[in-house]
Amino acid sequence: MKLIITESKRNHLAINWLEDTYPDLDIYRHPGYEEVFVSDKGMFKMSYIKSMNALFIKDDIWDSLRSWFGYNNDEVGDLLLNWANKKFGFKAKLCKRVRDI
Repeated sequence: MKLIITESKRNHLAINWLEDTYPDLDIYRHPGYEEVFVSDKGMFKMSYIKSMNALFIKDDIWDSLRSWFGYNNDEVGDLLLNWANKKFGFKAKLCKRVRDI
């Protein structure tokens, strides 16, 4: 039996995985800094720098999406960029994978 998953279904599954895996993401803004941090249970997972219109995503999220859903790096970046912009109201145009935040 073959199972055919369209691109939109795959994206929907990936977004659901993000929402289920990271349901309690918190935003931290520090006075005097333009950088906005997104954390999960005290561990920083994302960083948004408004002046650069850039979103930096920790490698554990990025690599999970690549391996579990078969995305390439460009596809992961596009998915995370759209998801984070909608979820947090960011206006990022660039999404990068980083080891540490």
